[in-house]
Amino acid sequence: GAAEVIPDAVMNQLADGGRLVGVENRGGIGRAMLYLCHRGVVSGRPLFDAAIALLPGMALERSFVF
Repeated sequence: GAAEVIPDAVMNQLADGGRLVGVENRGGIGRAMLYLCHRGVVSGRPLFDAAIALLPGMALERSFVF
């Protein structure tokens, strides 16, 4: 499944040299993402488009925007 945002608690578990692959769905557009941790800094890049349903609990909290 996909996530609208990868929680910080998950990103903080990446060790130096660690990798995380997942599908992010932002604005209805899904993208497979590769995240890498290098010297304590996590960066990510898109790999390809993907259409996958959101995982339960991985949606952003909706708030009022004026």
